[in-house]
Amino acid sequence: DYLDEDQNDKDIKYLVLATLLSNHLVFNLQGNPDHTFVSQLRLMGDLAEHVRVQADGKDEGNNLGEHFPELWVAVQDAHLKTPHRNGRRLTADEYLEVMLEKKDGHTKVIRSHNEMTDSVKAFFPKRHLRLIPTPTIDSDVLSNLDKVDDRDLQRNYTDAVDSFTREVWNSGSVKK
Repeated sequence: DYLDEDQNDKDIKYLVLATLLSNHLVFNLQGNPDHTFVSQLRLMGDLAEHVRVQADGKDEGNNLGEHFPELWVAVQDAHLKTPHRNGRRLTADEYLEVMLEKKDGHTKVIRSHNEMTDSVKAFFPKRHLRLIPTPTIDSDVLSNLDKVDDRDLQRNYTDAVDSFTREVWNSGSVKK
């Protein structure tokens, strides 16, 4: 029997190992992303405590992003249209960067947000956001999604999933 704290520490170490061995890390979210989603990435910030990179016997914690996979944030059931800036609609990746911008202020919440965004940027220099619409509006189909044929799903959903899958498979390079 392990204490919960011991088990949590082991779980984090396994997650760190799996993350470092991976080429991609897909983070699934439900609904529309907003600035609070950064707090859901808290676990990514906690990884820093468990990762040490050594070169010539010295701890080189500044280059952790070189060892981490590409981060893909997949937002399921998204109804969001990205906002406009400078007269044009932002791409999903640009919107992710907007959500990761530092906030002005010194409150505990703002400091925590800024620490998380700094961690995400440091660990995942290659990061992407993809918005995947609802598969269908039919509640019977939604409740049996694992048994439904693709033709019963909305075309924009299947197109978005196909595009996302292709992008993930075709991106990144094999780790050495």
